Amino acid sequence: MTDIISPTQQNQETYAVFGLGRSGLAIAKAVLSMGSEVTIYDEKPADQIPKADLIEEARTVGAKLVLGSPFPNTLSESIVVTNPAIDHRHPALQSLSKSSTQVISEVEFAFRISKAPIIAVTGTNGKSTTVAMITHGLQSAGIDAVLCGNIFGSGLNEQPLTSAADHSTSNQVLIAEVSSFQLEWLITFKPIVSVITSLSPDHLDRYNSFQSYADTKWQICEFQDSSDLLLLGPEVDIRSTKARILRPHLFASIEDWRANSRISDFLPEATNAKETLPKVLGNHNLTNLELAFLACEDYLHRFGEPHKLIAVAEALLNFPGISHRLEFVAEYKGVKFINNSMCTNPAAVISSLKAVENTSTKSIHLLVGGVNKDLDFTPLVTYLVSHPQPVYLFGRDASQIKELFDEKAQQNYQVYSTINEAFNAAASVAKDGDIVMLAPGCASMDQFTDFRQRGDVFRSLAKDWSE
Repeated sequence: MTDIISPTQQNQETYAVFGLGRSGLAIAKAVLSMGSEVTIYDEKPADQIPKADLIEEARTVGAKLVLGSPFPNTLSESIVVTNPAIDHRHPALQSLSKSSTQVISEVEFAFRISKAPIIAVTGTNGKSTTVAMITHGLQSAGIDAVLCGNIFGSGLNEQPLTSAADHSTSNQVLIAEVSSFQLEWLITFKPIVSVITSLSPDHLDRYNSFQSYADTKWQICEFQDSSDLLLLGPEVDIRSTKARILRPHLFASIEDWRANSRISDFLPEATNAKETLPKVLGNHNLTNLELAFLACEDYLHRFGEPHKLIAVAEALLNFPGISHRLEFVAEYKGVKFINNSMCTNPAAVISSLKAVENTSTKSIHLLVGGVNKDLDFTPLVTYLVSHPQPVYLFGRDASQIKELFDEKAQQNYQVYSTINEAFNAAASVAKDGDIVMLAPGCASMDQFTDFRQRGDVFRSLAKDWSE
């Protein structure tokens, strides 16, 4: 049955928003602030909307809601802004895109209304950390940088990209994490700096192939020109683009970073840069630091303030990391507990292992599991064969992952129903000098609302164990 909630006010222009969520509501508010009329469509009925307060807030601001019916294939509205959660293959979107109705993404909409330039970061892994680093670096240099976009649960002051754009000023810069889903349905999106941190198979439940997924990621620079910069992680293959391209050195070790880091060139001599270690763990984060610094450097040169790069370099060197990304939680009897709940694909698990293997650790007790996004775990198993570590499988697809692990590694891995059981098993056998790390390599929605809740549960278990 369809729930129709009438708007509190009428306007002349009309927009449609597909999907009521955090970003969907932000889009509706921005449309209304422009003096236009907006209708929010969601296929879930009112009693199945995860956050009921969104409905009341939408009504209060004056949006019309149509809930509980399939998205329409035809509309009177001239523009549809689609929530990134809506699959681009949805029949309604495909039908509307062939009509006179313009289908755009939240990123495209935000770009159109923003008064501030945008630095946009995407990639399979590392994008949340990199946008946080860029924001931290620029803010430390006195720049009004706003952290926004797809980043969620970082523990920092983050907001939806549309909200940031709607309230932006010309003397700000928006630092936006953008997912592949948000990079669909672009028409003019043109960040002054775009970043692709890494590319490896992910979200193959939504894309027909890795190539299709990678092509979507590359949309981030589709409308850039020679005045704009594209930063690529050192292992991302270069494609043809009109943007200027830079890519940092691929750091093999901390010694390599000391010798070749662009950041260290700007550190005051007093910091003894060649002997100083960044606070974040892992070689992959050395790359993220370098990408962040290059983005800050381009921005400050563009606006005539390169002298502020010293402050940026010092700030990045001391960047502490963000929640749910290799987050140290507790230590008990020499056992360290690390929450890396944001690790949602096999490549990220390998990066997580590499990050902590170089910290004089004896054994890493690895908690893996959840909802597999049609990804191949073979590279992870191969890595574990050559770098053996105990693995505790949990969640909906644990048995499926176990079959591959057992076959490839010639071991009989244990399966646990819940993260609680897996944690207790790992913590019970971990010894002084070991690490118990949540690096699930899977989505969280089998037993949790999102990765943040999953990480919070792990954090709570670790703290309870340590007390």
